[in-house]
Amino acid sequence: MKIIIFPLIISIYLCNPSVSLAQSDSYDLLRHLESGARFFDQGERDKAKSHFIEALLIDHPNPEAKKYLRKITEKQSIAESAKLLRFLDLIDYCEFLHNRVSSIKKESNAHLDFIHKYGKTQKQVIEKSHLIKDEMERIAASLKQNKIHYRRIDEINEAILREKNQTYEKLAYLQKLNSQLRNLKLIVTKNLSLKETPLASSNLVD
Repeated sequence: MKIIIFPLIISIYLCNPSVSLAQSDSYDLLRHLESGARFFDQGERDKAKSHFIEALLIDHPNPEAKKYLRKITEKQSIAESAKLLRFLDLIDYCEFLHNRVSSIKKESNAHLDFIHKYGKTQKQVIEKSHLIKDEMERIAASLKQNKIHYRRIDEINEAILREKNQTYEKLAYLQKLNSQLRNLKLIVTKNLSLKETPLASSNLVD
């Protein structure tokens, strides 16, 4: 019995990471392994080869099926052995690719977790920066309002200073008027004294 293998189709099937023993019928796998071993012991290598190939299609890393198929290649013609060895090489290569894909998937998940974590951290930083920005805007508005108040206080202080200076000027003017008034009072008092003196003298003569 000769089995024609299409490497591309088989490689696509075997290299699919979604195909695993957990998703296959384990009963069929065990049946193919037992049937293959029985036919191999009976010398019916073509039938044994068929069952072991089916077993590898269900569980491509299966070491038992590979072991028997390599033994079968020792008893076959060069052409048949080459086909079977090529098939085993494809199985090994697909197993390597499957492991590689699993490793890449794990790395990708780790990167996604990091990105997700970094994304959450970045979101928190952005939210915090927005809060800080709002607080800075409130502080700036308060400073602006305070600046207005300070300007108003300066204007009031300047007005008070002007009033104070004007008050000093008025006080100086009042003091000047008081001085002039005292001088006039002295002059008037002196003049009155001079006028009263002759009158008093005439009274004494009489």
